[in-house]
Amino acid sequence: MLTYIFKGVFVHRYRDTQPEIRSICMQEIGLWMRRYPTMFLDDSYLKYVGWTMYDRVRKYCIVIILLFNNKIVYQYLGGIVPLELLSMYYLILK
Repeated sequence: MLTYIFKGVFVHRYRDTQPEIRSICMQEIGLWMRRYPTMFLDDSYLKYVGWTMYDRVRKYCIVIILLFNNKIVYQYLGGIVPLELLSMYYLILK
């Protein structure tokens, strides 16, 4: 069911013209990553998060950093150190 929602809605809305809609998409994928890490913390889903980090509205990228500021996500991805560098890079850009 989540796969159909992802492919039917998320894939089309994560690049919406309205930053608020893009933000909601990232918040939702963050929720899914926390609830279903074995499914959503995979390259096929993380690539959308990575692409969104280059959004033209820089303050919107903070949503991405907050998404990774979660114990479950950090633990699943191998700890805080690799993501800390990524987070610092985007905080400097804002």
